[in-house]
Amino acid sequence: MTDRDVERGATAPADFDKIRRLEEGMWDPVTRCDERWPDQHLHADFTEVGRSGRRHVRAGYFPVRTARFEARLPLPGFDARELRPGCVLTVYDSQVTYPDGVEHARRSSM
Repeated sequence: MTDRDVERGATAPADFDKIRRLEEGMWDPVTRCDERWPDQHLHADFTEVGRSGRRHVRAGYFPVRTARFEARLPLPGFDARELRPGCVLTVYDSQVTYPDGVEHARRSSM
């Protein structure tokens, strides 16, 4: 998100903290391993494109959560902009430690 985008009307959403908590819930082992969490918090059409480029949907979310990892929380560089009512773009950096190493990525969600 650039300053020029902000000038065109993209603004920080009023529920910025709630949106941040939801995004961090995807990385928190407590919420990620709660089988009810995706149904309670993810839209029925939820789609995620992982660091590998693979596409995951809500129904396939549970196998993804079984990998052992530790994500840096709070999410570094987190920002959220409301592009239009009900449509928010989030961006952040991920730093995820797996048993065999650390992976970094720049991520976004809408």
